[in-house]
Amino acid sequence: MSPTRVFYPRLKVTRCTFGSAIALGQENIADLGQISANLSCSGRLGTRLTFSGGLTSLPISGKHGGDLTYSYALNWRVTDRVTLTYANYTAALTAGRALAGLGDGRLQLSRRLPRVPIWSKGLPSRALDCSASISVSTSSSTNASLNCGVSVTKRLMVRFIALAYPSGAQDESDADFFYSASYTFGPRVTLSYSNYSNNRWPWNRSPSDVDLFHGGSLSLSYNWSF
Repeated sequence: MSPTRVFYPRLKVTRCTFGSAIALGQENIADLGQISANLSCSGRLGTRLTFSGGLTSLPISGKHGGDLTYSYALNWRVTDRVTLTYANYTAALTAGRALAGLGDGRLQLSRRLPRVPIWSKGLPSRALDCSASISVSTSSSTNASLNCGVSVTKRLMVRFIALAYPSGAQDESDADFFYSASYTFGPRVTLSYSNYSNNRWPWNRSPSDVDLFHGGSLSLSYNWSF
């Protein structure tokens, strides 16, 4: 009788990206801030688990100059529409803090919503793609979010994320919304603008909020697939 063979899920890296970003001023957009360089890769383990990880360096001297941070995310596809994610985007490798941020990530349950067709002559298959999420963390506020993206042209995509918090749970630095846009020059090169600053609705101001288009970042990236 032959021994039972055990099959383990295959680990496969599918995509890597190298890029650089520059921060834009919060008071004056023209006041350019820190420059960063980033290398990230993503892949899958089996059929339901995907992962991503990256390293970010701030090479220019300044408030955070010389810092090296890492990020990671694990995504478990519960069903075709529901995903459970654990992610951390703030862990530092310098000054002996490599393990300090492992427990400071965010657990998020997301459900992909039905696509909303937005027909156009140039993009007959264009649609609004949205997902709804609930997110909890030990180091920041619990929130619910609605994340939507749409292709404006074949090369330009915009995305908007609106957030809501339990009553009394929103901190001064917690944003009401984020937004981003990306333009692909080809299959490998992408120019992106993203704004994850403390954006607030006019009726929900904060002492640390920013004006529209202030405090974002501009990045250029090159990716390759395996």
